[in-house]
Amino acid sequence: MSESINGLDVERVDGDAPARGDKDILWRVIRDDALPVEAHDGVSFLRVEGETTPAGLITHHVYGTQGRIRCRFSVGPDGREVLTHVAPHVADSDVVGLFCEPVMRTILVRRGLASLHAAALSHNGRTVVVMGHKGAGKSTLSAALQQLGWSVVADDLVRVEAINGVWHCFAGHRQTKLTPAAAAHFGEHALSTRWRSASEGDETDDGKLLLPPGPEALPPAVSPISALLILAPRRRDITTIECAPAAPVEVMRALLANSTPDPLASEGAAPTLDPGVISGLAGQARVYRISLPDRLEQLAASARALATLIET
Repeated sequence: MSESINGLDVERVDGDAPARGDKDILWRVIRDDALPVEAHDGVSFLRVEGETTPAGLITHHVYGTQGRIRCRFSVGPDGREVLTHVAPHVADSDVVGLFCEPVMRTILVRRGLASLHAAALSHNGRTVVVMGHKGAGKSTLSAALQQLGWSVVADDLVRVEAINGVWHCFAGHRQTKLTPAAAAHFGEHALSTRWRSASEGDETDDGKLLLPPGPEALPPAVSPISALLILAPRRRDITTIECAPAAPVEVMRALLANSTPDPLASEGAAPTLDPGVISGLAGQARVYRISLPDRLEQLAASARALATLIET
């Protein structure tokens, strides 16, 4: 398998098959039925570990459930090689999902590439990047825009870069994650669960449902950014979307808060997003502070109003 994710060409090799090694990332996946048992009192666990080697710092992402490690991703010091050991029963779609989001964050950091915890969508040549704290409505707004014909450029992880002086984002993992209530509101009743296991009685579901990309045309591999949307907490006291230009300090805080941190940095460490990224994005894109009503039945009208604002 060879494909582009976040602007990087990935060569996936299964087992001990030979690799061409001419892509940006070599990802080797080994099905391993001898992953160790690990005592843990929760249903599932995850952690990130650093290992110092003569070649440099290796970053390990470890995922498990019910006291057993299910996946272990080891990212090389320069983010150019990833070795994955995964239990035989784990669904391949979940292995890909882990690689494309949390593991890819580490890859981008190790390669010195700027990225944001955000969603990106495009329509009629315009691309927006949506940022917001957990629960602000990023995924539900994305799903509502998709129903209006917008295409997902990337969900949850958006790589940004200036190309010839213009800031762009790259196509990434295109799978929106919804709560069951949101999925039902959008008429989606047969979505698969996230981090599921192929073994009966060994579920690792985190309660999220996966909304596959719609029938819209695939977005470009790289798109100039037209607008940044900063989602405030959802509000029960409003019945329609509220939009206002964001103040410069709000833009700076939002970009810093949503920049991708080094996964091995100590808790509470200051964000490290380059000031040039902040000034470049803020200077190019229109930036809005968005408040959504805290009612799913008002989401469609809010998305239509937002789309009209962006496209005018």
